[in-house]
Amino acid sequence: MEPTTTPETVSEPPDGDDEVEPRPLGILIVAAIVALAVGGLAGFAIGFKVEQNRVKSSNSKSASTKAAQPAARRGQPAGTVTAVTPTSVTIKNAKGKNRVINLSSTTVIDKASSGTATDLVQGATILVDGKAAADGFDAAEIIVLPAGSKFAAAG
Repeated sequence: MEPTTTPETVSEPPDGDDEVEPRPLGILIVAAIVALAVGGLAGFAIGFKVEQNRVKSSNSKSASTKAAQPAARRGQPAGTVTAVTPTSVTIKNAKGKNRVINLSSTTVIDKASSGTATDLVQGATILVDGKAAADGFDAAEIIVLPAGSKFAAAG
């Protein structure tokens, strides 16, 4: 038996019909620029947030470290009095720089007097100057602070 119809043959489409139409180069360049801009802005925003969190974390660590340090290590002014007024005292620090210390009606002023080893009693608050030693600390000077001194909470 012979087929009554002949199978259709696949014919080739005319030239150019099966190809994807090329896009203009300008559209590709604009798309690339937009993609880079969006990526850059996203990277900037992410980096900005990361840096904000790092700075907050660093500041909170710094604040807690400062709170844990004795007052003398937090940069409390110390020096020799060079001038006095009713509202301020000027001191010269160890580096030779003058610093004005403002006074108010709430400023507590204590005066130390010479003491002996018998003044070093349990519960007393002291400031110590000296050098670290293998078995502790070799004191050159000890200041016994008055009871209720604000320095007591610092160390």
